Amino acid sequence: MVLLLTVAACGSDGDRLSEGEFLAQANEICRVGNTALNETMEETFEALFPAGTEPTDEEFQQVLEENGQAIVDDIVSNVRGQIADIRDLKAPSDLEVQLGHIFDEAAVVLDQTSNASSFEFLVVMMIRSTALTPNSERWA
Repeated sequence: MVLLLTVAACGSDGDRLSEGEFLAQANEICRVGNTALNETMEETFEALFPAGTEPTDEEFQQVLEENGQAIVDDIVSNVRGQIADIRDLKAPSDLEVQLGHIFDEAAVVLDQTSNASSFEFLVVMMIRSTALTPNSERWA
């Protein structure tokens, strides 16, 4: 998910983007998507817990049991949208293969975890995000 949140952008039908242009646009797609997701999560939890209060572990677990699937659906929909927008970019040809593998793996992860319990989903997404993050400074 980390990678999914660090790549973003919208391309044109013209020439391929440079790596810098691609990364800038991809990062912006992710920034916008992450901001929207964070706002949705904040609204969800603010509606359930008054401002300034911290839920107990039991209350948090109850929220996941009662609202977990909606939370998972929001996360999956948001990330799928970011991936689709990034796929639409004219990525540099030297990144196409690596990005294709990353997007394919992300799709598998989203498919597998979207049907899991909300707790399982969150754990798997945290573990998988590490595996999806390339070991390169250009993804920072």
